[in-house]
Amino acid sequence: MKEQGPLTDEQEAELAELQPKAQQLKKKREREANRPRKRKAAAARVAVLEALKEQGPLTDEQEAELAELQPKAAQQEQKQKERNAKHYQARKATAARIAELEALKEQGPLTEEQDAELAELRTKVAQQKQKQKERDAKYHQARKATAARIAELEALAEQGPLTEEQEAELAELQPKAQQKAQQKQKTITRRGPGREGPLQPGLWSWRRWRSRGR
Repeated sequence: MKEQGPLTDEQEAELAELQPKAQQLKKKREREANRPRKRKAAAARVAVLEALKEQGPLTDEQEAELAELQPKAAQQEQKQKERNAKHYQARKATAARIAELEALKEQGPLTEEQDAELAELRTKVAQQKQKQKERDAKYHQARKATAARIAELEALAEQGPLTEEQEAELAELQPKAQQKAQQKQKTITRRGPGREGPLQPGLWSWRRWRSRGR
């Protein structure tokens, strides 16, 4: 409206009041968007340091970093479990309500409010399934890329010494592969057996590397 002409005093006052709230909301959304990335980065770093610790003593700096990150990672994991539990309960409630409305519909016409509620809930469930499908696809692509890179670096290592950068990359990727394999196993446990295929080559390579290191 301001671009179309001067605002009234009331509109100016309202705009001055709303702008800080909009900024706060924007910052909150940015923090929420960054939270999963920070959580994953911390968990990945803990996995790297723990893998290094199994190969030999850590430096004082690495020990201090691990001691600092482990409680944070555990706390974040607990919060994530609680959020997952809430989401699961919400999905169960939605599914139960859809079943209830569909049962009522079989007995006779629903009211306008019930029809609208059923349509809204079905759309919500369809959107959730689509988002989960997209997340699963991204996860599997990332897992395949990690496994392929590990296999590539291990093949290079068999031909001759790796560079420092390649050694560091391999040391970072191997714990990530282990972490992804553990997450996959948890998913199989939750969903039931028989829904996943064999491990990717890079994960077998990681297990061979672990066997050699012990």
